[in-house]
Amino acid sequence: MHSKQKFLVERVDALDEENEQLQRQLAESEEKQSELHGQIRQMSEKREQLQATLDQQQDSCVKLQKDKETLSTKISNLANTVAELKQHIKACAERERLLVAFPDLNPQTQPQSTGNVTLDMEEQFKANCCRIQVLEQENSTLHRSLLKLKEKAELNKVTVSCVINCTMQMFEGRSGRIQKHHRSHPDNKSITQNIHRHQCANFSSSKSRLNNTSCSLYILCHIYLV
Repeated sequence: MHSKQKFLVERVDALDEENEQLQRQLAESEEKQSELHGQIRQMSEKREQLQATLDQQQDSCVKLQKDKETLSTKISNLANTVAELKQHIKACAERERLLVAFPDLNPQTQPQSTGNVTLDMEEQFKANCCRIQVLEQENSTLHRSLLKLKEKAELNKVTVSCVINCTMQMFEGRSGRIQKHHRSHPDNKSITQNIHRHQCANFSSSKSRLNNTSCSLYILCHIYLV
């Protein structure tokens, strides 16, 4: 009986100790569960914030895409407008040049008086400045063309002179060989004389053509200079 009671007491003590361990484990588990719930709440809040940021960025991207398309359309329209304005400016400049160069093309060459002498003089001054500017541009273009023509004329003149000198040297060399051949072969003198006359005629014709070309270039240059 005493041993049985002792066994029961030990058993109760063991159960009490096990119960205390289980209570401690339960408390630790509840604490961990509470911490996990807190982390879950924090993650949920962060998720909601990130989702809101993502939605805001997506809305911004859509808006920026629309703005980009609008700007692309405006840029295309502006490019077309600029091209049209350039063509218009070019046409106006050409018309201005023609009106300055040929005043008779404009039926309204007589200025219309406004009754204000000062204003009329200012308008006439502006018109004169415009004419002077156009004429200066024309003179600049003509000057550049004139320089190019002079360079070409000088180059052609030098080329023609070189060709004539080379041809004369060749002709003189052939004449010397022909005379030497006469002295060594007196029987073929008539044949070589005919060849010599034919070469002289060809040389005179070539020289005449070269002189005519040089003269034509000189006349053309003179016309542009005048």
